[in-house]
Amino acid sequence: REQRDRKLYQTDWTQLSDTSITPAQVSEAAQYRQLLRDLTNAIVANPENFPTLASVSWPVPPTFIA
Repeated sequence: REQRDRKLYQTDWTQLSDTSITPAQVSEAAQYRQLLRDLTNAIVANPENFPTLASVSWPVPPTFIA
């Protein structure tokens, strides 16, 4: 969860109303953030599928974030 929270924190700025990115990029970032949350939910629901942190396949951030 710490890694997920860090990734979310790094993208918080994309959801602010005065951000300088396009509406399409805002949407793309929101989708990425949702994937991060969904991954955490999947890990909690089925921890046996994720025996180590290295086995987690993190979503790829949008190119304007990375």
